[in-house]
Amino acid sequence: MDGRHGTLNITNGGGFLVLATPESMFLAFDKDKNEILSQGEFASSYDEIKRHIQNHVQLLDNDNNALHLEGIMLSLAPSNGEQDNSKRNLIILGRFALEQMPDELFFEITLGTKTQEDNYFEVEVTGNGYSQTMSFSSKKIRNRVINTIL
Repeated sequence: MDGRHGTLNITNGGGFLVLATPESMFLAFDKDKNEILSQGEFASSYDEIKRHIQNHVQLLDNDNNALHLEGIMLSLAPSNGEQDNSKRNLIILGRFALEQMPDELFFEITLGTKTQEDNYFEVEVTGNGYSQTMSFSSKKIRNRVINTIL
């Protein structure tokens, strides 16, 4: 999957997310400051990175209550077309629990909004046979999920 792209499939009481993010968005966890997140740094910061993601990738209901991403799994992977590790993505997998479907849902991504001006994500949201493409940037961090998907 290309960096800065993802999918959110809303079905069966949950919202299932796959999101590819540039490794550069997680350099705060690069302890030796060499601008590469080593496997050791990644492993030692795994839980901290998951909490960071939970705070910055959220599904919100119509009362602005956050439905946090659960069951998060993370993997560092080369970007599409890259043969070496010079450009890597952090692949995020997780599930938003949706026991009862709210009247409205909003998807919000604030990863990198304070550190990168080129913060941009595109996410394809699907559900009930419909799809919606959402674009996110530092200036547009929240999108409303269309009702036909819910």
